Amino acid sequence: MREREAVLALVRHARAEWYLVAQLLEITGGAERVVRGDWIGFEPPELRAAVADGAARDADLDEFEAQIAELAAEGISVVMVMDDEYPTNLRLIYNRPPFLFVRGSLAPEDERAIAVVGTRQASEEGRALADSLARELASSGVTVLSGLALGIGLDGPRLASS
Repeated sequence: MREREAVLALVRHARAEWYLVAQLLEITGGAERVVRGDWIGFEPPELRAAVADGAARDADLDEFEAQIAELAAEGISVVMVMDDEYPTNLRLIYNRPPFLFVRGSLAPEDERAIAVVGTRQASEEGRALADSLARELASSGVTVLSGLALGIGLDGPRLASS
């Protein structure tokens, strides 16, 4: 089983907020158990409802394997909530994401970072200002985070840069 690909497939087919998928992955020990159906009984009922049956099909896994390889070629890695390198501060929040896209690398000094966020219907001026602010902060050695939602920060996966 391809764990990273399975996580992305589970999120694609999630029937609830992504943070519930993250909780399910932590409780069960990973996406492979969820995909195999080897997890019933480990979770509160709302977590069982978070994922669709048979969510990770081979076609999904193959698609995400190709996407992860393309991202890796651009210097972007995928960090899962179960990974040791998943940021501690994010792990402590209730609605943590099940995965992160990271451009560059995460380091201990990244424990303190800033998120640049904005509206989903950002104007060109808003996007330009957010981009300028993020680049200036990053060039000063500050880790800049983005949730990659539509709007501010959509110009490509870059969760952490320094």
